Amino acid sequence: MTAGNVTDTEGTKKRILVIEDDPDLARVLLAMFRGRGIHGAHAASAAEALERIRRAPPDLIVLDVVLPDGDGYQIVEALRTHDKLRNAPLIVYSAQEVDDEARRRLELGPTEFVTKSRVPPEVLERRVAELLGHRVTEESLAHAG
Repeated sequence: MTAGNVTDTEGTKKRILVIEDDPDLARVLLAMFRGRGIHGAHAASAAEALERIRRAPPDLIVLDVVLPDGDGYQIVEALRTHDKLRNAPLIVYSAQEVDDEARRRLELGPTEFVTKSRVPPEVLERRVAELLGHRVTEESLAHAG
């Protein structure tokens, strides 16, 4: 069995937006998602992220908290006003530990908090696939890379 495209009930390919200021990490993440059939886009700043969201709302967002022109809190506040995205799945993938107060401010739809130094990109890949409703098996993980 190989990893196929992740699609919704209408057969539309799922899209994620990786909001990350480290271009090398973003490339690694997007390559892993592509191997699973997930279409991904990258935004390196808050302004770029908000523009990409406006043009093509994603099905899931991977969000770094610290960005060169703002922070993840701004992004979440904007998403809460967006009809299609106020309940979108969100993975906060940050170098910072996120305390309880910050977690409340960053929650959107199904929200997970992942610390970069504690969780390898492969585990993040699995969580993204699971949140998008893609069945994850050890065999599909082995063939996705």
